[in-house]
Amino acid sequence: FHLLEFPRRGFPPQFGQIIATTRNPDEDKEITAMEVAKMALKGESFMLIVGLGRHGLPKEIFKLAKYHLDITDGRRVSLETCTAIGAIPVKIRTLMEALKWTAGKMT
Repeated sequence: FHLLEFPRRGFPPQFGQIIATTRNPDEDKEITAMEVAKMALKGESFMLIVGLGRHGLPKEIFKLAKYHLDITDGRRVSLETCTAIGAIPVKIRTLMEALKWTAGKMT
């Protein structure tokens, strides 16, 4: 867990690709949980940013983020902050395990 001041010119590159979590992703930036899981399995770095409270993430984050992730797979459901913080990594990790299992079954 690490706190930083808001980076006006972007996040440090060592954090990887910036992914804003939202129930209303921009169509041009939308990424699925499956795509994020595949990125992780390839060893790609990314940072998931979760908004707090009713107002969610600041607009600046959406502009800085390369991707927008709706963890509910297009259902556009608003999750309470604590639920989102738990559900996002669990879903991505579960998909990673499923992808590894499927790849193992195919060989």
